[in-house]
Amino acid sequence: CWQARSGMNQFVENYKITGNTEWLDAGIKYYDYLVGRMFTDPDGYKGWIGPYDYDRRYWIDALVGDGLLLSGMLEFCELVTEDQSLKDKYGAKADTYVMLAKRGFVEKWDKRGCFYDDDPYGSYVFPVNFLNPGDLSRWVYAPETNRAGVSLPFNQQMDLAEVCILLSRITGEKFYWDRAEKIFYTFKSHFQYFDNHYCWSYFDPLTP
Repeated sequence: CWQARSGMNQFVENYKITGNTEWLDAGIKYYDYLVGRMFTDPDGYKGWIGPYDYDRRYWIDALVGDGLLLSGMLEFCELVTEDQSLKDKYGAKADTYVMLAKRGFVEKWDKRGCFYDDDPYGSYVFPVNFLNPGDLSRWVYAPETNRAGVSLPFNQQMDLAEVCILLSRITGEKFYWDRAEKIFYTFKSHFQYFDNHYCWSYFDPLTP
């Protein structure tokens, strides 16, 4: 997902520069290719499933992987939403990506208990259910696995908040704005003022 996200902005950015919708057509081909690489988990939700970086005994669909690729698709959706001529042509396709982000990211990880809400703060945490390689039929409950149940690093939290910000802009639904705000509050709360400057830790776990 990290590799697939690289350069993903070019479709929207080059359209903005040129006004040529062939860039958006190419973007749709790429987005649909990515969607075609998704598989179904035991709970019926789809994801980009592969080896778990922190313990190669297991497979998983990663929170940050979802965030990276869906934010790229949502940038296209936001563009389409703001331009009636684009909405007439691409609106239906944009709606499918928005629904994928709403159900396949926010709803999916909420149902899996991976958003820790401590209003006004909030943070995504790694799941505790995994998959055996090649077996997508059942979960493996493994809370002792490296980083299971632990909050994600802040750079990844920002990627996930970006999905929520984009969804709030596209749909106007306050829920997504509030979700992003809680993540940002958590990040800001970990800034420390020292020697006349602010510093923060890349990975500052919120749980033991």
